[in-house]
Amino acid sequence: MNIRTIIWRTSLAAVVLFMCGCTMARKVETFEQLRKASPRTLRAMATDRSIYELTSYTVRDSVLEGSGKRFVDGESAPFTGSLPYRDLVYIQMRTGGFWQTLGAVSLAALAVSYFQGSGEFSGMSIEPMGNSCPYVYAWNGSRYVREGEAFGTSFGRALEGETICMLSGARARDGELLVRLTNERPETHYVNRVRLIAFDVPDGCAAIADEGNRVWPVADARAPLNAPPALRRNDGVRRTSEPDACAQSGYRDVVDLTFARPVAAAGASLIVCAVNTDLVYNAFELTFGTLGDQSLVFLDQVENDPRLVETLRDWIRRCSLSVEVWSGDRWVPAGVIAPEASVAPFSRLVRLDARGVPGDAIHVRLSALAGMWELDSVAIDWSPAAPLDARLLAVRAVTGRDGRDASAAVRETDADYATMLPGDRIDLAFAAVPDAGGRRSAYGLEVSGYLLEWPPAAEGVLIAESVDRVALVNELIRRPEAFLPLVYDHWKRRRGAVAG
Repeated sequence: MNIRTIIWRTSLAAVVLFMCGCTMARKVETFEQLRKASPRTLRAMATDRSIYELTSYTVRDSVLEGSGKRFVDGESAPFTGSLPYRDLVYIQMRTGGFWQTLGAVSLAALAVSYFQGSGEFSGMSIEPMGNSCPYVYAWNGSRYVREGEAFGTSFGRALEGETICMLSGARARDGELLVRLTNERPETHYVNRVRLIAFDVPDGCAAIADEGNRVWPVADARAPLNAPPALRRNDGVRRTSEPDACAQSGYRDVVDLTFARPVAAAGASLIVCAVNTDLVYNAFELTFGTLGDQSLVFLDQVENDPRLVETLRDWIRRCSLSVEVWSGDRWVPAGVIAPEASVAPFSRLVRLDARGVPGDAIHVRLSALAGMWELDSVAIDWSPAAPLDARLLAVRAVTGRDGRDASAAVRETDADYATMLPGDRIDLAFAAVPDAGGRRSAYGLEVSGYLLEWPPAAEGVLIAESVDRVALVNELIRRPEAFLPLVYDHWKRRRGAVAG
């Protein structure tokens, strides 16, 4: 080990100990608290990515008025004017020598206050913590029910992605299928394109999407011969991991299963029913508690630094559920399932190639970052299958904030986005299609976009001002052996605090 490595590790250890041992907490939960906070320096990030640093300001009902500087692409210019709350992603307040984020609770409260006052608030609650994503609702004949979550791993525009959510409860009303996207978290959602697709499903079959957003029929799903008891039935009893067990396992969960294999069967569908935990939020909270006043610089990196973007992609791969098949002498990769939802349970399918697999059984291994997945059931269907035929449904109406027509913003994958702040929703109506003889229609909502989660307000980390926090965080997240122990310790402590 060279001297540079020794110095680096010693310095890192010292900073980490300081991070874990010295924290400060401050919550700003209401509009009135923000109003009474004057005078302090405020820094705000707008939806167009410009940053405002206001040395004098006045808090009004719908806008923030003040003067200071505006930063665009690193260049600054004097600023005097008004900033509507709806155009701000989040706000930070300078307290003494430190910046603290007001975003998670205070701006959510501002959004709720605005929508209640305008008559547009839908009764949604803004959750101050938890994993991210827009919620997907569908009309079930009597009310809107939550069906899933969209583009949950797309943190920043460079990680923009597209997901499909199957709408099992969707029912037509007056010839239309009604779908709703909502933002119920302290974050900003950028919705690029929304499409509703109808799939022709044979009677007696379920319709389940694979990791590539193709949809397959499932006719005869069978439980494993050998598996942990919690995974044998889709009954809400899930296999979970506690933080201490995660550390003991080297931060990797591995589950081996065995399924009966019909004679000469060459291909199968593996169906996984699961939900994700809030582990990622803990990593996010720890990261931005460390960044403090440098969080905006880091968010700019998320958008523009290829090395950081690739590091984040690697973390998505670590968090994804890997599926492998035993070929007789080694484990062969079969597919992956990306994290999808921490509130709405979901099902995903991976196609298995059994050609060359010996015997009358098939052995499957599931693995992922420990504690990331709560697995409900795993089943297999050996029925011959092909992706279902799909039909794109015509859009009848898209209604966004203030009842405005938002159809142009979500029609195509382009540079035009519909922006949703906490409390916002987008209502969509699509032309329904009749069921054909011997087949029924299943519906999947395809959504593309990305999100920016607001830095948590609950906890900041005291670090000497001379420390380059952005460089520290970049180094930590590139070194799982240093970062993971901190994340799991934070997860354990926060779960203990919630439990009382």
